[in-house]
Amino acid sequence: MSAYETSRGVRQQGRNTFAVSLKETRALLGLTCRQLGAKIGVTGQLISQIETTAKSILSRDQVEMIVDLCKEKHLSAPSKDLRSEAGSSSQ
Repeated sequence: MSAYETSRGVRQQGRNTFAVSLKETRALLGLTCRQLGAKIGVTGQLISQIETTAKSILSRDQVEMIVDLCKEKHLSAPSKDLRSEAGSSSQ
């Protein structure tokens, strides 16, 4: 396997992990895709797209908004921290 193929696989794994973490966090918050999107300034459609295709990634600021929502509700993030997953798969 070439370095490019390895790198591509690692990036895709990070995106998939972020998508799962986002969906778990949204469920913990008890929010629909539309409600979460409204709270962080994106559409519910984008949230749904990220959760199902893992092709679009939120900005770090938007991920921080989600983490802050968890803190407000005194929830811990899912087993995988959204911030670390966003850092490995964004930009």
